[in-house]
Amino acid sequence: PGLVLSREFNIATQREFCQVEELLVPGQQLTTSGTTVPLNGVLLSANDTASTATYTITTSEPNSRVWLTSTSNVTVTGANTASMTISGTVANLRNALASLHYASHSSFTGSDSIRLQVQMGSFAFDKSVTVIVN
Repeated sequence: PGLVLSREFNIATQREFCQVEELLVPGQQLTTSGTTVPLNGVLLSANDTASTATYTITTSEPNSRVWLTSTSNVTVTGANTASMTISGTVANLRNALASLHYASHSSFTGSDSIRLQVQMGSFAFDKSVTVIVN
């Protein structure tokens, strides 16, 4: 009947090319003025844990503070302030972010927002965590 040609196609999804899959953050946090709160549950899900990324973490209340209790193999600027930047490999960032803490100013009460922005190559994510301070 004739010659039939076939060609195989390698089809990859966009997700396979995207190194960053998701930025996970915890739900609303409750605390009292001046009390330290560990922010457990911040996670960058990525295919390649050896790739580098940068987190910028800021609070909407200028007198609040964010910091890490473990900074092994990451570069940190602005620790213990309302705006902190952390850079390193995804694997090292995961370890450091497991020690992320927040504290409001001792006279602050109300709602604060912690904004987490991550940049990894051309991919960026931006999420927030609400903290209610009594």
